Amino acid sequence: QKPLSSDEIKCAQRKGLKLLCDSMNQPNLWWTAIGRISLFWSHKREFKSRMELIKYTQDNPDVTSIPVDDNNGLLFITGLPRTGSTFLQTLLSLDPNSRTPRTWEMWYPVPPADGKDNSNHPNVKSM
Repeated sequence: QKPLSSDEIKCAQRKGLKLLCDSMNQPNLWWTAIGRISLFWSHKREFKSRMELIKYTQDNPDVTSIPVDDNNGLLFITGLPRTGSTFLQTLLSLDPNSRTPRTWEMWYPVPPADGKDNSNHPNVKSM
């Protein structure tokens, strides 16, 4: 299957964002004021991280040339809330032969961690 062009990706992202905004603004939803504020700040952080990630890949195009295949041992854990995905990630992080991302790495993926002592990383200090 042919990869999507950047215009096709942007179009799909706009459709998804419109769907999200429309669903959040439906008058029959029971969002509390605190729920709306929390959702706003959460999405703002996520969109900012996404923009920084896109800029990082544009500034460092060699990152996109790293193959993702069966030999690099990547495992992506996804799940809906309350389904055990966080528990599974925590359980897998106990294996000394593996490495799972820290919370700050998932919230603020750019600049990436170097795998060494990250106590002075700017994103660690910001949390």
